[in-house]
Amino acid sequence: ISRMLSVFLGVQSGKTVACALRLSKLVQDNPGKKFGITAPNLPHLKRVPLAIFIEIIKLWGLVEGKEENWHNKTEKVLFPANGAKIYYVGAEDPESLKGLTLKAFWADEAQLLDVGENAIPGRTYEVMKQRTTVERGQVIISGLIPNPSELAGHWLYEEIFLPSQKGDKDFSLFQFHS
Repeated sequence: ISRMLSVFLGVQSGKTVACALRLSKLVQDNPGKKFGITAPNLPHLKRVPLAIFIEIIKLWGLVEGKEENWHNKTEKVLFPANGAKIYYVGAEDPESLKGLTLKAFWADEAQLLDVGENAIPGRTYEVMKQRTTVERGQVIISGLIPNPSELAGHWLYEEIFLPSQKGDKDFSLFQFHS
């Protein structure tokens, strides 16, 4: 599997579940390593990708017992039984993602990252790449992209679609419409 894994599918197509499964497998296979999850904002992160991810790691037996024993909600960290750590943070401030060395980092709803008046397009993605470089870890991106040709000029087009279309071996792109 490539270093940059991108899943862009239609509405209700299972992209979040697919990426949560991928991250869960990486956590299972890499005891003691650190991982990250982000989304455009913390409320969305908690409501969708984190909730799905937690359900999967529960089903797989990666966490057991009372939630307060493996989920520090104040520090926003999950502690699976294999010694791994999963940090989660909203991407409202991409610079808050700095300081971690991660085996994998997943961003859900990537098309909504780094938009707004003061946002730097692609900044969250750059921070994600930096945080996974030392471990030669995987950056996992999921999102809803109706038509890549409509993205010309968007950081996703420049950073994800073009390299994958050019055959860059570091990029895997999975895409279909629902």
